[in-house]
Amino acid sequence: MSGFSYSLEPARFGADILAHIARGQKNGTLSWREGETNYDITFCQGRAQSGRVAAQPLDATVQALATVLRGFAVRVSGACEFFADNPSPNAPVQLDTLGEAAMAVLEDLSDEDLERIWQVRGGVRVSATAAFNAVVKLLYEHGGALVTSPDPGTPLVGLDGSDTSAGQRTWLTLRIVGGVAVGQTAGAAQTLEEPMDPPPSDPTLRVRFEEVYATHARWVDKSHYEILGIEKNAGGEAIRDAYFAAAKKWHRDRYAGDGFGENTLKYVDDLFQRCETAYRILNDKEERKTYDYAIERQALGLPTDPKVIMRAEKLFRKAQTLVRRGNPAAAEPLLRDAITLNKGEADFWVYFGYALYCAKGKEAIGEAREAIQKGLKMNPKLDAGHEFLGRIARVEGELAQAKAELREALELNPDNIDAARELRFLGMRAEKEGGKGTVLGKIFRR
Repeated sequence: MSGFSYSLEPARFGADILAHIARGQKNGTLSWREGETNYDITFCQGRAQSGRVAAQPLDATVQALATVLRGFAVRVSGACEFFADNPSPNAPVQLDTLGEAAMAVLEDLSDEDLERIWQVRGGVRVSATAAFNAVVKLLYEHGGALVTSPDPGTPLVGLDGSDTSAGQRTWLTLRIVGGVAVGQTAGAAQTLEEPMDPPPSDPTLRVRFEEVYATHARWVDKSHYEILGIEKNAGGEAIRDAYFAAAKKWHRDRYAGDGFGENTLKYVDDLFQRCETAYRILNDKEERKTYDYAIERQALGLPTDPKVIMRAEKLFRKAQTLVRRGNPAAAEPLLRDAITLNKGEADFWVYFGYALYCAKGKEAIGEAREAIQKGLKMNPKLDAGHEFLGRIARVEGELAQAKAELREALELNPDNIDAARELRFLGMRAEKEGGKGTVLGKIFRR
């Protein structure tokens, strides 16, 4: 197993290194320096088991080791090295590296460092992993914010609670421990897990070295247009010129004489590949059209992953069947999940509003009507929206409003059988109630 070196900065801080060690179940010693003091932590299968400070062994206790480990987790500057070796598997202390790193971010990270990290990472787009709900619950029990699952590809700055310190700490911790992953949305870069090589001592080369990593971090959520530095209406010649300039800058051969390590060159290759991908898509009329549609949906917070869209559609179809078969209350949780996955479908909103009313009654009538109106705003010709507003109005005794909505539904779609049935029911009810005030009505009541 090989070792590695990392430079610490807001884009990569101590907790990331510990997560890398823990997830890789690495054996070896992590070393770093603070001022004049050297620190070492030894890991076995990714779990911390012993440490040294200024060449002196730590007390063989969980508390002593956790203090040093958590101190490293919140470091945002300096450098560290990991030396591979084979420590004893039977050490008295086997500390949960990932858990301690998570708690350090939640509890120990200073507000100043949190702000610096958030400024760098806030634009990164993430998606929930299968572990999201379980991790959120665990973090909440230890002081984290109670956040909700993000739409795939949502930037951290747009997530639930991301405007508070507790929310930012929670989202950073979720990223570190695997509750969310960097989303592969339109224009998103693949995140490399390669460690940074040691920076060169030559000042000029160091500038070029740092530019590679800084650009790679900046390009994580950039569009193909931004990668090539062109406008969205750029023509073929502008695209080609921009591509040739970018490809020349990020070709591996340009760095051949700089003495950069292989890991750094992998980042250069990744930047070059992003330029290639951007050119290939933007230079093809049909691919560019599809890409533009995807990034437009992304800008609106709508899903771009076909699997997510299909899953939401499947939930909706199941819920729609329940509503039409007379069991709308059972459809409410399905529709809520469908909207969480894809909030851009008008049908989802109108069916959800009606199902919500049927499930919770008058206490949810405001939210129910608001959801239906939202769907109608997205698609004013959606007859089901007026049908459901009519049904709700009828139950609430707002008969004139009910008739108006149902007639609107039938005007939009004369084949809406359910709206026609509701309107006939209202007519029969009116005739029955109207007859009570006539002579015939009095006779029949006898």
